[in-house]
Amino acid sequence: MVPMKSTHVSNRFFARAEKEQRMNPHPRFSGTLPTRAWLGFVSLVTTTLMVCLLASATTVVAGESTWSATGSLGTARYGGHTATSLANGKVLLVGGCYPGCSTTGSAELYDLATGTWSYTGNLNTDRAWHSATLLPNGKVLVAGGWDNNARPLNSAELYDPTTGTWSYTGDRNTAGGGPATLLPNSKVLVMWGNSAELYDPGTGTWRSTGNLNKAHSGSGVATLLPNGKVLVVGDTSVAARNSAELYDPATETWSVTGNLNTGRWYGHTATLLPNGKVLVAGGSFDGDDVLESAELYDPVTGTWSETGDLNEDRGNHTATLLPNGKVLVAGGYGYGNGSGSAWGSLNSAELYNPDTENWSVTRSMNTARAEHAATLLANGEVLGAGGDIGGQTTTTSAELFDSGTTIVVEYQNTQDFPDSPGGHFFYTEDPVEVAIVDSGIAGHFMRTHRTFNAGGTKQLCRFYGSVVPGPNSHFYTLSDQECGLLKAMQKVPTPIDVQQWNYEGMRFSEVPPLMSDAGPVCTAGTVPVYRAYNNAYPPIGPKNPWDSAHRYSADHADIQEMVAQFGWTDEGIVFCSLQ
Repeated sequence: MVPMKSTHVSNRFFARAEKEQRMNPHPRFSGTLPTRAWLGFVSLVTTTLMVCLLASATTVVAGESTWSATGSLGTARYGGHTATSLANGKVLLVGGCYPGCSTTGSAELYDLATGTWSYTGNLNTDRAWHSATLLPNGKVLVAGGWDNNARPLNSAELYDPTTGTWSYTGDRNTAGGGPATLLPNSKVLVMWGNSAELYDPGTGTWRSTGNLNKAHSGSGVATLLPNGKVLVVGDTSVAARNSAELYDPATETWSVTGNLNTGRWYGHTATLLPNGKVLVAGGSFDGDDVLESAELYDPVTGTWSETGDLNEDRGNHTATLLPNGKVLVAGGYGYGNGSGSAWGSLNSAELYNPDTENWSVTRSMNTARAEHAATLLANGEVLGAGGDIGGQTTTTSAELFDSGTTIVVEYQNTQDFPDSPGGHFFYTEDPVEVAIVDSGIAGHFMRTHRTFNAGGTKQLCRFYGSVVPGPNSHFYTLSDQECGLLKAMQKVPTPIDVQQWNYEGMRFSEVPPLMSDAGPVCTAGTVPVYRAYNNAYPPIGPKNPWDSAHRYSADHADIQEMVAQFGWTDEGIVFCSLQ
């Protein structure tokens, strides 16, 4: 048996393509694209994914999670430094404390391709415990913090990745730290005490917005919710430790929402999950004892519910949402360091599974660290850098967490495609794309909570509807015949008045099925992935009044549902995914 794609699927595909070509010089396209969805994907391509959509994927075979050392920082730093993923895939590390907790104005760039750090331009003002926000124009806004004499700062600066330099922008109205959140309207919300203000990148100025109901003096954490509101949780003040508030950008007002079950003073984390809930984990209630508890905030009900406890109590750890939907918590201060002190640094790490609401221990870091920085990289790994390795001893070390498996995430969009039965689907293994689509920038694409593993012997071809006039649809194939056919039909440069599939490059890897007398089959250790087509061009009769879309699923029931509810066609097994 020769590894190849199912012949009957290819024949059906080619027959449909030939019919479409007779009806339209470019297959499967007719009609118009919903404006909101098109604008969403313009943002996806032009702002953050300038290089991502054409980037080739790395073949990953499923395995165990690991931590591995990578290049060391040029300056040891812990506490108060920030790490920001840039649009070019590099990571910008800024400011913070170095030995003795003197603030630094140095900044460094991590290059994933080489695994090394290099200095970039220095801040104009040394600072720590500031905020750092990636703006839609690709620049980074650093605001507030404290200087070397523990004086609060109100100055703000912009980093330009194209020049590697910093320039002052407008001063904040209030000096100090506080969390910063990029809002859907591109403004930046910063809060300190019970005051809040907005930065406008267009004018480079700050202005006050609604006051909070309680003072969240800087140790509160803020999370942008899918509905566009901002949730702030906990703080050092006794009155605010178990409180939570919501900021509404539309009205510029704050409202009290449900209280946490456990007050959190400092060092807790808040992570937005794919299901729209917010996971708050660990931290300290009183600045001494650290917590193992975790809880979930439901934006629909405005209430908190307890979820599984951490395996170790910890605070000042990091929490990172992985592409597979799990949350990686690493390091922090805790009792498990063996010192008997709540403030000993940990090297342990664990994973939270939103489906089971439980934590599981994963591989420990090579170096114990707290108050470090953690950043999700474009290849799905997590970069841990710097931190306190114990006794407020700083480190230049950095390491990478590899979960061992790359997950392909499925999104569905029905709101922007009301005339297309079943909507449109999008699939990606790229953490950068995952983050952007989850943010809502690309339109109303929502996770279906369906995934399948990437990793195999062959990469897929990915195609996207033409830039103008659309449509907003993707097509993925492991078949050399299908890929070659669509590439041959593509006109270059892309016509501005004719729709066509445009080749975006090779993406995630999968395993080709084997042919048998009964049709395509998947070998041991793999599971079949099926494809459905929405019959924009039916086998018989004229074209339907919607654009082509496809769905891929490892659960055949999903495909059967599309057939039964929306009249799609089941095209059978198209590739095999690692089990």
